[in-house]
Amino acid sequence: MRRSKTLEKIRNGDWALSTAVAVGDARVAELAGYIGFDCLWLDMEHKPCSQKEIFHMIMGARASDIDCVVRVRKRGYLDYFRALEDGAAGIMVPHVKSAAEAREIVYNAKYIPVGHRGMDFAGADSRFMLDSPKENMEFANRETFVMLQIEDKEALDELDEIAAIPGIDAFFIGPADLSASLGVFGESNGSIMAETIEFIANTIKKHGKWWGIPVATPEDAQKYLDMGASFINYSSDLGAIVREFKRSYNEFSVLKPRQEQT
Repeated sequence: MRRSKTLEKIRNGDWALSTAVAVGDARVAELAGYIGFDCLWLDMEHKPCSQKEIFHMIMGARASDIDCVVRVRKRGYLDYFRALEDGAAGIMVPHVKSAAEAREIVYNAKYIPVGHRGMDFAGADSRFMLDSPKENMEFANRETFVMLQIEDKEALDELDEIAAIPGIDAFFIGPADLSASLGVFGESNGSIMAETIEFIANTIKKHGKWWGIPVATPEDAQKYLDMGASFINYSSDLGAIVREFKRSYNEFSVLKPRQEQT
Protein backbone atom coordinates (compact mmCIF):
# COMPACT_ATOMS: atom_id res chain seq x y z
CA MET A 1 0.00 0.00 0.00
CA ARG A 2 1.43 3.34 -1.10
CA ARG A 3 1.00 6.47 1.00
CA SER A 4 -0.07 9.71 -0.69
CA LYS A 5 2.68 12.33 -0.92
CA THR A 6 0.01 14.99 -1.44
CA LEU A 7 -1.82 14.12 1.77
CA GLU A 8 1.42 13.77 3.72
CA LYS A 9 2.58 17.27 2.75
CA ILE A 10 -0.78 18.89 3.39
CA ARG A 11 -1.24 17.16 6.75
CA ASN A 12 2.18 18.48 7.75
CA GLY A 13 1.13 22.04 6.96
CA ASP A 14 2.86 22.20 3.59
CA TRP A 15 1.35 22.46 0.09
CA ALA A 16 1.47 20.20 -2.97
CA LEU A 17 2.41 21.13 -6.53
CA SER A 18 0.59 19.41 -9.38
CA THR A 19 0.77 19.49 -13.16
CA ALA A 20 -1.54 17.96 -15.74
CA VAL A 21 -0.79 15.19 -18.22
CA ALA A 22 -3.02 15.77 -21.21
CA VAL A 23 -1.18 13.91 -23.98
CA GLY A 24 -1.56 10.59 -22.19
CA ASP A 25 1.76 8.77 -21.94
CA ALA A 26 3.19 6.80 -19.01
CA ARG A 27 6.70 8.10 -19.74
CA VAL A 28 5.58 11.71 -19.26
CA ALA A 29 3.89 10.75 -15.99
CA GLU A 30 7.06 9.07 -14.76
CA LEU A 31 9.21 12.02 -15.86
CA ALA A 32 7.10 14.48 -13.87
CA GLY A 33 7.82 12.50 -10.73
CA TYR A 34 11.57 12.51 -11.33
CA ILE A 35 11.45 16.28 -11.82
CA GLY A 36 9.86 16.69 -8.41
CA PHE A 37 6.12 17.34 -8.78
CA ASP A 38 3.98 15.97 -5.98
CA CYS A 39 0.93 15.08 -8.02
CA LEU A 40 -0.32 14.60 -11.57
CA TRP A 41 -3.76 15.66 -12.71
CA LEU A 42 -5.08 13.09 -15.20
CA ASP A 43 -8.21 14.22 -17.01
CA MET A 44 -10.97 11.95 -18.29
CA GLU A 45 -13.55 14.74 -18.55
CA HIS A 46 -12.05 16.70 -21.45
CA LYS A 47 -9.40 14.28 -22.74
CA PRO A 48 -9.90 11.06 -24.75
CA CYS A 49 -8.09 8.87 -22.24
CA SER A 50 -9.31 5.30 -21.82
CA GLN A 51 -9.33 3.59 -18.45
CA LYS A 52 -6.40 1.47 -19.61
CA GLU A 53 -4.40 4.57 -20.57
CA ILE A 54 -5.14 6.03 -17.14
CA PHE A 55 -3.90 2.80 -15.55
CA HIS A 56 -0.63 2.94 -17.51
CA MET A 57 -0.05 6.57 -16.57
CA ILE A 58 -0.66 5.79 -12.91
CA MET A 59 1.84 2.93 -13.16
CA GLY A 60 4.36 5.29 -14.73
CA ALA A 61 3.78 7.81 -11.96
CA ARG A 62 4.18 5.21 -9.25
CA ALA A 63 7.58 4.28 -10.71
CA SER A 64 8.84 7.75 -9.76
CA ASP A 65 6.70 7.98 -6.58
CA ILE A 66 4.30 10.72 -7.66
CA ASP A 67 0.59 10.85 -6.84
CA CYS A 68 -2.16 10.92 -9.46
CA VAL A 69 -5.56 12.54 -9.09
CA VAL A 70 -7.97 11.51 -11.83
CA ARG A 71 -10.80 13.77 -12.96
CA VAL A 72 -13.63 11.33 -13.63
CA ARG A 73 -16.38 11.33 -16.27
CA LYS A 74 -19.43 10.81 -14.00
CA ARG A 75 -21.05 8.17 -16.20
CA GLY A 76 -21.87 5.79 -13.38
CA TYR A 77 -20.99 4.54 -9.91
CA LEU A 78 -17.80 2.73 -10.96
CA ASP A 79 -16.21 5.98 -12.17
CA TYR A 80 -15.84 7.00 -8.53
CA PHE A 81 -13.52 4.13 -7.59
CA ARG A 82 -11.98 2.55 -10.72
CA ALA A 83 -9.08 4.99 -10.75
CA LEU A 84 -8.50 4.33 -7.06
CA GLU A 85 -8.30 0.59 -7.75
CA ASP A 86 -5.66 1.37 -10.38
CA GLY A 87 -3.56 3.15 -7.75
CA ALA A 88 -4.60 6.80 -8.02
CA ALA A 89 -4.17 8.83 -4.85
CA GLY A 90 -7.44 10.64 -5.42
CA ILE A 91 -10.33 11.45 -7.69
CA MET A 92 -11.52 14.86 -8.84
CA VAL A 93 -15.23 15.14 -9.59
CA PRO A 94 -16.27 18.01 -11.89
CA HIS A 95 -19.33 20.25 -11.59
CA VAL A 96 -20.62 19.11 -8.20
CA LYS A 97 -23.63 21.34 -7.58
CA SER A 98 -25.41 19.88 -4.55
CA ALA A 99 -24.94 18.16 -1.20
CA ALA A 100 -27.02 15.24 -2.47
CA GLU A 101 -24.55 14.61 -5.28
CA ALA A 102 -21.61 14.97 -2.89
CA ARG A 103 -23.07 12.31 -0.60
CA GLU A 104 -23.53 9.95 -3.54
CA ILE A 105 -19.88 10.44 -4.51
CA VAL A 106 -18.70 9.57 -0.99
CA TYR A 107 -20.96 6.52 -0.98
CA ASN A 108 -19.19 5.16 -4.05
CA ALA A 109 -15.63 6.38 -3.43
CA LYS A 110 -15.10 5.49 0.23
CA TYR A 111 -15.24 2.10 1.91
CA ILE A 112 -17.46 1.36 4.88
CA PRO A 113 -18.08 2.85 7.38
CA VAL A 114 -17.69 6.16 5.51
CA GLY A 115 -19.24 5.03 2.23
CA HIS A 116 -20.04 1.81 0.44
CA ARG A 117 -17.35 1.50 -2.25
CA GLY A 118 -17.43 -1.71 -4.26
CA MET A 119 -14.92 -4.32 -3.14
CA ASP A 120 -12.45 -6.30 -5.26
CA PHE A 121 -8.95 -6.04 -3.71
CA ALA A 122 -7.21 -7.25 -6.87
CA GLY A 123 -5.99 -3.89 -8.16
CA ALA A 124 -2.76 -1.95 -7.85
CA ASP A 125 -4.06 -0.21 -4.73
CA SER A 126 -4.09 -3.53 -2.84
CA ARG A 127 -0.92 -4.86 -4.49
CA PHE A 128 -2.91 -7.26 -6.65
CA MET A 129 -4.41 -9.34 -3.80
CA LEU A 130 -1.32 -9.31 -1.58
CA ASP A 131 -2.76 -6.95 1.05
CA SER A 132 -5.31 -7.75 3.70
CA PRO A 133 -8.76 -6.56 2.56
CA LYS A 134 -9.62 -5.11 5.98
CA GLU A 135 -6.32 -3.23 6.23
CA ASN A 136 -6.67 -2.07 2.64
CA MET A 137 -10.13 -0.63 3.32
CA GLU A 138 -8.89 1.32 6.33
CA PHE A 139 -5.80 2.47 4.46
CA ALA A 140 -7.76 3.57 1.38
CA ASN A 141 -10.20 5.64 3.44
CA ARG A 142 -7.25 7.38 5.06
CA GLU A 143 -4.74 7.63 2.20
CA THR A 144 -6.92 8.43 -0.82
CA PHE A 145 -8.81 11.67 -1.25
CA VAL A 146 -12.07 12.79 -2.80
CA MET A 147 -11.79 16.23 -4.37
CA LEU A 148 -14.89 18.05 -5.62
CA GLN A 149 -14.74 20.80 -8.21
CA ILE A 150 -16.54 24.03 -7.40
CA GLU A 151 -17.25 25.63 -10.75
CA ASP A 152 -20.96 26.50 -10.74
CA LYS A 153 -22.88 29.21 -8.90
CA GLU A 154 -25.44 26.60 -7.77
CA ALA A 155 -22.76 24.92 -5.66
CA LEU A 156 -22.13 28.12 -3.72
CA ASP A 157 -25.62 28.00 -2.19
CA GLU A 158 -24.94 24.55 -0.68
CA LEU A 159 -21.20 24.84 -0.15
CA ASP A 160 -21.45 24.98 3.64
CA GLU A 161 -23.48 21.76 3.67
CA ILE A 162 -21.23 20.09 1.09
CA ALA A 163 -18.05 20.95 2.98
CA ALA A 164 -19.46 19.43 6.17
CA ILE A 165 -19.98 15.99 4.62
CA PRO A 166 -17.63 13.31 6.02
CA GLY A 167 -15.56 11.69 3.29
CA ILE A 168 -15.20 14.85 1.22
CA ASP A 169 -11.53 15.68 1.65
CA ALA A 170 -10.85 18.60 -0.67
CA PHE A 171 -12.16 21.08 -3.20
CA PHE A 172 -10.72 22.33 -6.47
CA ILE A 173 -11.88 25.65 -7.84
CA GLY A 174 -12.47 25.81 -11.60
CA PRO A 175 -11.98 29.52 -12.42
CA ALA A 176 -13.02 29.35 -16.08
CA ASP A 177 -16.33 27.55 -15.59
CA LEU A 178 -17.05 29.37 -12.34
CA SER A 179 -16.49 32.80 -13.89
CA ALA A 180 -18.77 31.82 -16.79
CA SER A 181 -21.43 30.62 -14.37
CA LEU A 182 -21.22 33.93 -12.50
CA GLY A 183 -21.53 35.92 -15.74
CA VAL A 184 -17.96 37.26 -15.69
CA PHE A 185 -16.14 34.81 -17.99
CA GLY A 186 -12.57 35.88 -18.62
CA GLU A 187 -12.44 38.04 -15.50
CA SER A 188 -10.80 35.49 -13.23
CA ASN A 189 -8.93 38.20 -11.32
CA GLY A 190 -11.88 40.61 -11.12
CA SER A 191 -13.68 41.63 -7.94
CA ILE A 192 -16.56 39.16 -8.30
CA MET A 193 -14.24 36.19 -8.69
CA ALA A 194 -11.95 37.44 -5.92
CA GLU A 195 -14.88 37.68 -3.52
CA THR A 196 -16.19 34.28 -4.58
CA ILE A 197 -12.84 32.54 -4.14
CA GLU A 198 -12.46 34.14 -0.72
CA PHE A 199 -15.93 32.90 0.24
CA ILE A 200 -15.07 29.37 -0.92
CA ALA A 201 -11.74 29.40 0.93
CA ASN A 202 -13.31 30.59 4.19
CA THR A 203 -16.18 28.09 4.00
CA ILE A 204 -13.86 25.16 3.36
CA LYS A 205 -11.46 26.24 6.11
CA LYS A 206 -14.34 26.36 8.60
CA HIS A 207 -14.92 22.64 8.06
CA GLY A 208 -11.25 21.67 8.22
CA LYS A 209 -11.01 20.65 4.58
CA TRP A 210 -8.36 21.75 2.04
CA TRP A 211 -8.59 23.27 -1.41
CA GLY A 212 -6.67 23.88 -4.60
CA ILE A 213 -6.76 25.93 -7.77
CA PRO A 214 -4.99 26.09 -11.16
CA VAL A 215 -2.62 29.02 -11.68
CA ALA A 216 -0.82 30.70 -14.56
CA THR A 217 2.09 32.24 -12.64
CA PRO A 218 4.07 31.77 -9.41
CA GLU A 219 2.69 35.13 -8.27
CA ASP A 220 -0.87 33.84 -8.56
CA ALA A 221 0.14 30.68 -6.73
CA GLN A 222 1.60 32.66 -3.84
CA LYS A 223 -1.57 34.75 -3.62
CA TYR A 224 -3.72 31.65 -3.20
CA LEU A 225 -1.27 29.97 -0.84
CA ASP A 226 -1.52 33.07 1.34
CA MET A 227 -5.30 32.61 1.27
CA GLY A 228 -4.94 29.06 2.56
CA ALA A 229 -4.71 26.94 -0.59
CA SER A 230 -2.90 23.63 -0.18
CA PHE A 231 -2.92 22.32 -3.75
CA ILE A 232 -1.63 24.24 -6.77
CA ASN A 233 -1.77 23.03 -10.36
CA TYR A 234 0.48 24.66 -12.94
CA SER A 235 0.22 23.96 -16.66
CA SER A 236 0.41 20.57 -18.39
CA ASP A 237 2.53 18.54 -20.75
CA LEU A 238 0.48 19.96 -23.63
CA GLY A 239 1.02 23.49 -22.34
CA ALA A 240 4.77 22.88 -22.18
CA ILE A 241 4.76 21.57 -25.77
CA VAL A 242 2.81 24.59 -27.00
CA ARG A 243 5.17 27.02 -25.28
CA GLU A 244 8.27 25.30 -26.64
CA PHE A 245 6.84 24.93 -30.16
CA LYS A 246 5.97 28.64 -30.23
CA ARG A 247 9.37 29.65 -28.88
CA SER A 248 11.32 27.52 -31.34
CA TYR A 249 9.15 28.53 -34.29
CA ASN A 250 9.55 32.23 -33.50
CA GLU A 251 13.31 31.85 -33.19
CA PHE A 252 13.77 29.97 -36.44
CA SER A 253 11.11 31.63 -38.59
CA VAL A 254 13.17 34.85 -38.81
CA LEU A 255 16.14 33.15 -40.46
CA LYS A 256 16.87 34.33 -43.97
CA PRO A 257 16.95 32.03 -46.99
CA ARG A 258 20.37 30.60 -47.70
CA GLN A 259 22.59 32.69 -49.88
CA GLU A 260 23.29 31.29 -53.33
CA GLN A 261 26.94 30.44 -53.89
CA THR A 262 28.52 32.30 -56.82
